[in-house]
Amino acid sequence: MKRLTVLLFSIVFLMVSWPAGATAAPPRQDRARERLVTMRNWKLMQEMDLTGEKAQRVFDILKKYDDKRERLILRRRRLLKALRDETGRAEPSEEVLKRLMKDLVRVNVGLAGLPEEEIKGLSEVFSLQEQARYLLFVERFGREMHRILRESRNPDRRRERPRR
Repeated sequence: MKRLTVLLFSIVFLMVSWPAGATAAPPRQDRARERLVTMRNWKLMQEMDLTGEKAQRVFDILKKYDDKRERLILRRRRLLKALRDETGRAEPSEEVLKRLMKDLVRVNVGLAGLPEEEIKGLSEVFSLQEQARYLLFVERFGREMHRILRESRNPDRRRERPRR
């Protein structure tokens, strides 16, 4: 579960990586996030053989958690910026630092709990076996997105690696 959480965080951070403190993602990043979600949904439809009403229910559930994740990540970025600003002051306020640290830990716990919430939400639509297949899908999809991004950032370091 820990590995899955790390992969989900990685995907999400890539999906919503806009400047700290920003209230909305720049249009280019919005498009990239939309493309990533569209690609995930399309591949998920293929993987799980989703059609019609079931597909729509699954995508509605996933959107709910994508939106929640995005809000939490934005909140986390704002808290980190505030924490950096406060620690950079000549005389940081212990009260403010404690509050920011407490809020940051609370947000991190919320983010860490999202995969479990997501699976619970999907249990309304997916059987236990389908939930397990979804978790495997998320793992593979995350690995594939990491590979694509890594290769696009470092084209000289591309190398063919065997699939696991």
